[in-house]
Amino acid sequence: MRANPADTMLDAITLECYQDMQSQGKMISLPEIDDKSSLGKGLSQLWRDNAASFENAETASPDLPSCKFQTCTFAEAILIQVRRTGKQMQRELQQLATNNLLMVFGVLCLCLLVSPGSLSATLIHPVNALFGVSLMQGIAALRLFGGAERAVGWREAGASVSMFCYFAGRDIMASLEMFLGALAFTAVYWPLGTMVFGFWDFLRVSFAHIYAVWGMSYIWSVIFDSSSAQMISVVSTFVCQLIGGLAQPDFATMSKALGKNGVYLMALTPSRWSYSAFVTYHIENHNEFTNQLVDWFTRSAIQPAGFPMSFLAANSWSCENQTSGNVSSVVRIRWQGSEDRDVPPIACVCGSRQLMLLGITYRIIARVALVATSKKKATGGAGLFVTAGHQSEASTGPMISLMLKLFCVLLIIVLHLAMMLLLQT
Repeated sequence: MRANPADTMLDAITLECYQDMQSQGKMISLPEIDDKSSLGKGLSQLWRDNAASFENAETASPDLPSCKFQTCTFAEAILIQVRRTGKQMQRELQQLATNNLLMVFGVLCLCLLVSPGSLSATLIHPVNALFGVSLMQGIAALRLFGGAERAVGWREAGASVSMFCYFAGRDIMASLEMFLGALAFTAVYWPLGTMVFGFWDFLRVSFAHIYAVWGMSYIWSVIFDSSSAQMISVVSTFVCQLIGGLAQPDFATMSKALGKNGVYLMALTPSRWSYSAFVTYHIENHNEFTNQLVDWFTRSAIQPAGFPMSFLAANSWSCENQTSGNVSSVVRIRWQGSEDRDVPPIACVCGSRQLMLLGITYRIIARVALVATSKKKATGGAGLFVTAGHQSEASTGPMISLMLKLFCVLLIIVLHLAMMLLLQT
């Protein structure tokens, strides 16, 4: 998109290029040029011998070429990154296939070897499947912006390439890998798992889940080096399992935690949204828990998980009739429950749009982190608020430090507002 003059000059003075240009008569012949060291010494001596023949740079007015070169458009810049990522995916087909086969193998083992021991366990079974998918897909997503690709992002920022185009182009192409992962998971767990509802609904929620998981992994890969990012990705998967109310503490406990603000922690977890959507689709299409005897035996296990079957059945609650039984249509209020209206915490979620919004939120944070880290490297460590070539003593002064702190506070506020918006759907 833009030529780097330093790269062009370095190409011109390599030994191979010198020999090629000399054979074409485009380079002055230097004596005894055998290696790179002798070439450098020869060019240095040539400059010293002819330095007096050049005009003073301060007074000279050479006929320079126009610097107003044509750059690519916004859409073309994104397309360039899409094509580049596609080429990389072609070279990594074996790794892509290995990642999906490992996920398929893990889900197969779960479905064939860990069958539900009781009727209530049929609703808990998907928790383990989603945990495995989150773990494997989270690690697979790290290579898109992490590892060796981090240095490429820094180089692109140093060449004034739009980091938005860089991020968007790579993420768009990575959507194909996300879809393949969702398709592989759906092809195995939909016929062999415990959830009974439509294939396309299952695929849509699975893709949205992987989309959100990849967005979270983008943040770790941009900020940390490859080894640290892998460790943090694994740890964050376990943390999400805990704060999502998927095991212990359960959903009912988390919904009342922190003065009923525990729902904001659960909203950060992709598995919370996808698991709630799976169970909601299941009980709407195949609800064996409406039987009073079955409900009596399974109530102690299912109701703390956020699914009070007797209450939902008695009030004919469904996604088409979300306000039945004084239940709020707002996710936050529904998750918190209402003691005044005698409504227990209900974890039901209708659809996958919240997962997509969560994935977009994580991508916004990852893009800001990418701009901050790449710009810091491009400006020699000066930071986010200093442009390349304009670093000064003020770049590390109190004003810059204050701006960085305010910027971090702004990010936290934006994340909080995003969670509020997510829970208002």
